[in-house]
Amino acid sequence: MRVYAARLSLLHGATLAGFVACATSDPDRLAKKDTTSSATAGAGGEGGDAAGPVVGASASGGGSDPVEPDVSSRLTIVNGIVDEEAVRLCLVPTTGATSEKPWPTAEALAFARAATLDPATLPLGDIAVKAVVGSSVAIGSKGCAALETASGVRLLPLGLLPASALAQPRHLVVVATGCVGGATHDDPDAALACGPGYAPDAPTASLVAGYLSGLGEADALRLQFVHGVAAMTMPAKVSLAPGVDSAEFTSVLSEWTLGAVSPNPPFDSESVKDFVNLAQATLGVVHNGTPIEVPFSEILANGGVLPLDVVDGDGLALVAVGARPGHAAGPWWRAFTAVALHQPK
Repeated sequence: MRVYAARLSLLHGATLAGFVACATSDPDRLAKKDTTSSATAGAGGEGGDAAGPVVGASASGGGSDPVEPDVSSRLTIVNGIVDEEAVRLCLVPTTGATSEKPWPTAEALAFARAATLDPATLPLGDIAVKAVVGSSVAIGSKGCAALETASGVRLLPLGLLPASALAQPRHLVVVATGCVGGATHDDPDAALACGPGYAPDAPTASLVAGYLSGLGEADALRLQFVHGVAAMTMPAKVSLAPGVDSAEFTSVLSEWTLGAVSPNPPFDSESVKDFVNLAQATLGVVHNGTPIEVPFSEILANGGVLPLDVVDGDGLALVAVGARPGHAAGPWWRAFTAVALHQPK
C-alpha cells in the first residue's frame, strides 16, 4: 500500500444560513485567499414537502480575498444516486401548472455521469428537483405533473434550487446523492451505501451543491474536490499521487465533509506535467481509517474528459459519489468513485 504523505494541512468548518459551508485555508499558500463554496440539502423522503429542502450556494471570505471572475451561468448535475443504475429528474417551477418532461429527455442520466444545462433554458423562478423512479415503460412520455399520480412511478423530492442561485454568473454543481429506497433495496449494511438513517421505506436521496472557483495560477492545474457521498459520515482526507510507479501521495485536504467544494481557491501547486501522466495519476481518500485509491483514468472516463485535453490553467473538479470508501459494490448499490468536471481556461 502506498504511503499517504502529509505535506499540506487544510480545512476548518462553519455553518452558514441554513446550509453547511466548509472553508479551507493553508497558512502558507492560501492565507489571503480563504473562501468556500458549498451547500447541502437533507433527504427529501417519501411523504415529505413536495418542494423538498432548499439548496443554497455561497462563497465567503475576508475583504482581502480575490474576487471570483464572472462566467456564463452554468448548471452541472452529477448523478450520485447510489441504488439506481440511472435516474431522470423533474426540474419544475414551484408555482403554477407545468408540462415539463423529466430530464434528460432522451435517456436517463447514468450513475457517476454528469450533464450540463444552461439555467436560462429552465422555467423562471425557484426549481423543485425530484427523482423519477420507475421503468421506462411506466414513465413513457408523461410530463412531470402526470407522473405524480402515474402507476409504477415514484417522485422523490430532493431539493429546491433558488432562482437566485441559478442566476449567479458562476458554475453551479449539483450532486444528487443517497438512495431512493424501495422494497428490494434492503441489506444489514445498507447505511454504508446510502447514509445514516436509511431504510427501504426511508430514502436518503438528497442534493448537495456548490459553485466551482475560477481562481488559481495560469501555469498550474487548478483542482477542486466535491464531496457528494451521503454515507461518508466522518471527515475524510484527500491525497494525490502522480502517474509514476510507487509515487508517494501528497495530502491536499485533511477534513473533507459532505457538500464541501474544496479547497477554495483551488489547489494549484502542480502543473499538468508534474503529474507526469495524468491518466495514470491516483486519487487517494481515507475515511474513518479506511484508505481507497481511485485511478484518474476511471475518474476522467466517468466525466468524459480526455487527458490530452487538460492543460495548465484549466480547472478540474473531482466529484465523489457512491458508497462509503471500502464498501464494495452490492446487488443494488454502487461503489465509491469520482467524476471529473473539466473547466477549460
